[in-house]
Amino acid sequence: MERHRQRIEWVCWHYADGEVSLFKDLMQESLLVLWRRLESLREGSNSLKELAWVTWQCRSACSRFLRHKTPQWVSLDEVTEIPDEDSDHGELIEELTEDLNPKEQEVLKHTLKGLKSKEIASAMHIDPAEVSRIRYRMVEKMRKTYEKHYKS
Repeated sequence: MERHRQRIEWVCWHYADGEVSLFKDLMQESLLVLWRRLESLREGSNSLKELAWVTWQCRSACSRFLRHKTPQWVSLDEVTEIPDEDSDHGELIEELTEDLNPKEQEVLKHTLKGLKSKEIASAMHIDPAEVSRIRYRMVEKMRKTYEKHYKS
């Protein structure tokens, strides 16, 4: 790891985008991942393959770390707990969902009915992975709308 420290730092700095505290967290996470996976590096690998392996492991570790270190979300569970549109929250639901495209609105409708991803995929004749992608985009749009209008 010491031999490739410069590459590890470069990858972490790239993902930290100049934020020093995040850089330190990414370095720690990357070094930990590299240490855990060191046995998977084949003995006798040439230095170029070794460098590629280190770079790949660091990029994966940084990406995974940043995915799990996300800002506060408006979760789909919170939306499903809001009462129907006749309540005081009807305006909020309408505003949060107005930017959703028809496919996202259909996924939301099925989710509010309590269907699981596989059931939604079957009902919409799409792949379950596509349902996950739609849900992610949908929640992201709703979160941005919520933050824009209701957070100070």
